[in-house]
Amino acid sequence: MALKKKKSKQQITLELLERAGVFYSKKLIHNATKWELKIKSMLDTLGAEYIFQHPIICNKKKLYILDFYFPKTNIALEIDGAQYHTTPEQKKKDNLRTRRLKKEGIIVRRLTNRQVNYYTEKSLNQILQIFINARI
Repeated sequence: MALKKKKSKQQITLELLERAGVFYSKKLIHNATKWELKIKSMLDTLGAEYIFQHPIICNKKKLYILDFYFPKTNIALEIDGAQYHTTPEQKKKDNLRTRRLKKEGIIVRRLTNRQVNYYTEKSLNQILQIFINARI
C-alpha cells in the first residue's frame, strides 16, 4: 500500500485559490454588467478567442479574475465602472494588480463603462481587433 505524499502549504494554498477562482468566475459571469455583456457580444460577433471572467493566480498566492482574457496575445481587457475605479484607493489597487499581472506576462488594458457607452461600434470594434490580433 502506497503512502500518500503530504501536500505542502503552498500546494494547498494554490488549490484553494484555484477553487475560489472557479467559484468567483461563475458568480461574475452570472452577474455580468451591461458593459461587459456589450463587449462580450461584440467579441463573439468578431469570432474572437477569449475567456470571459478568467481566474488567474499571480505569484502562486494572489487571485484575480480578468474580465476578458485573450490567451493568444496574453492581453487582459478590464471594463471599469466609474463609481468604483476612480477612488484614489481603488486606483492604487488597480495599479498594483496591473503590475502583478505584468510580472506574469499579461498586459492589462482598460476601458471605462463610459467609453463602452460612448464610443461608436466601429471604434470599439477597432479597439477589440487590436486586442485580438496583437503580436507581443
